[in-house]
Amino acid sequence: HSPEVGRLRRRVHDLEAAADAQLDLLEDNRAQLLERLAESTAKHARLRAELEEAERDAEEARRRQDFLVQRLLDSEKQSQAREAHREAAEVDLATSNSANAALSARVEELEEALVAERAAARAARDQREEVAEALWAEKQRA
Repeated sequence: HSPEVGRLRRRVHDLEAAADAQLDLLEDNRAQLLERLAESTAKHARLRAELEEAERDAEEARRRQDFLVQRLLDSEKQSQAREAHREAAEVDLATSNSANAALSARVEELEEALVAERAAARAARDQREEVAEALWAEKQRA
């Protein structure tokens, strides 16, 4: 064997060792990339699940908000209806009070008229009695 063949064999051996080291490095890189891909895929799935859950929560919150808004509107309508009934009752009360005042005034007028009629009737009776007594007295003298 010539020194040239020995040198070429060492060179081939060095190149094979370098190629093996490169292959080991590539295999390590490939394994790391696959591991990162698996982690990324798992993270992506977890984030997608969280997003779907957040969307469901948001939809539920919208439904709850719609329900509460509807209840608030219904409550406002009921409140307005109660206010309208209260105002109508106040008008009815005022009308009733006014009618009662008018009736009271009329009753007072009638009572005063009755008192006046009774006084007039007493006066007429007294006058009749006086006339009758005077006629009686005159009949006695005659």
